[in-house]
Amino acid sequence: MDKRILIILLIGLLSSCTKSKKDIYLICKNSNGIESKKSKLQINGFQIGKVDRISLMKNGEILISTKVNTGIELPKDSKFTITNASIFGEKNIQISIGDSHQILKSGDTIRMNLIKKSNDSIFNKAINFLENLSSLKQNDSILSELKRLNQNLEKLNKKVN
Repeated sequence: MDKRILIILLIGLLSSCTKSKKDIYLICKNSNGIESKKSKLQINGFQIGKVDRISLMKNGEILISTKVNTGIELPKDSKFTITNASIFGEKNIQISIGDSHQILKSGDTIRMNLIKKSNDSIFNKAINFLENLSSLKQNDSILSELKRLNQNLEKLNKKVN
């Protein structure tokens, strides 16, 4: 009798652990570097799910299949936006929670916003830094060339005088 109770408890525990996640589908014009099985769904940096699959629809749009963790309830008017996750090009999907009383159910489809561009992001700061570094190198080469020309002019001036 103790074995039966243990087996029932084990089955109950396993079924609660393997409870299926909520499937939410996102449609966008450009997947902007989102990757299957790698890109995360986040709310304020907290992971609530993952991108499962990405596919091309007949009309040319992208269908992103996601898995949202159980217990997460998202209002239907929530906004899904592709954002930069790092300076190495990884992307995630950031969710801004809406105000609707209607909750997204498994199987619902949402149209996404375009990639979020933030001037304050570390990614953009790194890009700006590299661009400035490149222009500084160009300025240094111009400056050294001017110094060389100035030295040649001084030598030439000494010979003439």
